[in-house]
Amino acid sequence: MADTKLSFLFVDDEPTVIALLKATISGYFKNAEIYTAYNGKSAWEIIQAKKPDIIVSDISMPEMDGIQLLIKTRAQEELNDCYFIVMTAMDTPGQSNLALEKGADDFIKKPLETTSFLARLRAAIRFVKLQTQKREENELLHQLADELKNDIQDTIMLAVKFLEARIPASFDALKRISESALWIAKHLEFVKESEYDDIEIAGYLSEAGRIFLPDHLVKKPVLDLGIPTDPIMYQIPNSARSIVSSVGRFKNVANILFHVYENLDGSGFPDRLISWQIPIGSRIIRVALDYEEARIFSDRSPREILNLMNNDQSKLYDHRVVVLFDQYIRAVRKEDYDPTEIGITIAELKDGMKLTRDVITDRGLKLIPAGSELTQKTIERLISHNTADPILGNIFVKKSRL
Repeated sequence: MADTKLSFLFVDDEPTVIALLKATISGYFKNAEIYTAYNGKSAWEIIQAKKPDIIVSDISMPEMDGIQLLIKTRAQEELNDCYFIVMTAMDTPGQSNLALEKGADDFIKKPLETTSFLARLRAAIRFVKLQTQKREENELLHQLADELKNDIQDTIMLAVKFLEARIPASFDALKRISESALWIAKHLEFVKESEYDDIEIAGYLSEAGRIFLPDHLVKKPVLDLGIPTDPIMYQIPNSARSIVSSVGRFKNVANILFHVYENLDGSGFPDRLISWQIPIGSRIIRVALDYEEARIFSDRSPREILNLMNNDQSKLYDHRVVVLFDQYIRAVRKEDYDPTEIGITIAELKDGMKLTRDVITDRGLKLIPAGSELTQKTIERLISHNTADPILGNIFVKKSRL
């Protein structure tokens, strides 16, 4: 234990006790850094400045006693790793129980017996070393995770650059698809946080299957009203999966892209999946991808495209994704922005507000149509219904009614 490089703080209002503690530590732990204080107030200043590994404090002291010092120490998250030993000359169960309840790691009696005290310190040192090792390992894991994430981002950006070389002006579109898909995923309560990264990556790689298309088809949309514009388009899901699955980390991403062109009613491809059988990531990417292709390959306005999507949602799309995508386009990206409306939460609704959009629920129910003026009774009904069948996204009302 002679090479142990640890810091100790001894707190006691009796100089003889402090001297004994210093002598004991100096004799057995040559490299130890030792701090001393004769009251709780001075000890607290040292703890904040030096963050000692092991604190040995008497309970009965002027200005701030050992229990108060313990409570202040444990209240600071960055000090939680300090090993705190309380000592007292009063051998009462009440004191020891209180100290342990407030976060003490050990409790010893005075006067100190050297052999027993050293044994306690060795246990404390083993604990501190384990905590330090654990902290360092966690920091290393976080560092490796950050490096892996950066490597993945670099891989994605490289892939997108290759796509742009084959499909001109695709970078900005893929970035928009990825950002909107991630936003929608975060606003769907049933999508797990662990799925966010895969959905975001799938957005960036959503055009990967088009890279092998002949030149004359690269400039055409994959679908028109849910139907492939050319028989070769049926090969896109297989091409996408083949390319993306070559990276082991992207297995789930490959599955999302493989099923992007499934239609909600089972008329899509490649597996004719229906409704809930289609991965949620695929359903989200599909809406964002179809919107971008419509913007690129047609002269329709954002509102016209969104209206078509709303009309086709029972056949092609998950209505929840369409509703949220509509909100994203108008409120976040502001491509179909109405300055006279504002999106608010259900808790912000007030009597007299006028709706600018339909209020749609998770199950697809239109609770109240656009143009309706809210009453207190209507608001209470919305709140009640929201408990069992949540309203999708925000509720949009005229600003003048706020």
